[in-house]
Amino acid sequence: MKRRKPDLSDADAQVWRQLSRSVKPLGQRADRVTVTTPMTGRPRPAPASDTAPALPALTPQGIPVQKRPPPRPSLARLDPLAQGGHLRDMDARTARRLRQGRTALDATLDLHGLTQIHAHDALASFLRKGQARGWRCVLVITGKGFRAGEPGVLRQALPGWLDGPGLRPLVVGYSPARIEDGGAGAVYVLIRRLRD
Repeated sequence: MKRRKPDLSDADAQVWRQLSRSVKPLGQRADRVTVTTPMTGRPRPAPASDTAPALPALTPQGIPVQKRPPPRPSLARLDPLAQGGHLRDMDARTARRLRQGRTALDATLDLHGLTQIHAHDALASFLRKGQARGWRCVLVITGKGFRAGEPGVLRQALPGWLDGPGLRPLVVGYSPARIEDGGAGAVYVLIRRLRD
């Protein structure tokens, strides 16, 4: 389909004629961009200068390289529970029994719905009471949390609490619970016995 020219009024046509008579060709100017053949081989880096602005890195085809954000540390490095818990202060047989959920549970503490402060206080009180009563192994339920792909806030905080100076004297070790006992949302805690 052919494009139709707009209808100009006589006044518009007169203005256009006057304007087009005053236009001159640009001619050869030094600031015009000329097209050259693409560069072959590797581009040489320009010498670094403190005053030169940083330019994005380019691929050999001249496409800007998009920098990726640094990889997130794996969950195993951030979460001691993902590494199997803290089983260093016990013999291999006891550690294996705890990890496999074959140690008899004396009590259970459910921290669901508590804030971090209330959960920490409840845990400390529970472990002190358990040690005084002679409990050996308890189950602490933190829940898995609400965010997909990330452990819950209480689950992330629990290893720090158990390894911290306030609770470390009460705890021999801990390990993630088996699926039947709560899986990723629960932890077995082995309580240190009181010495007479």
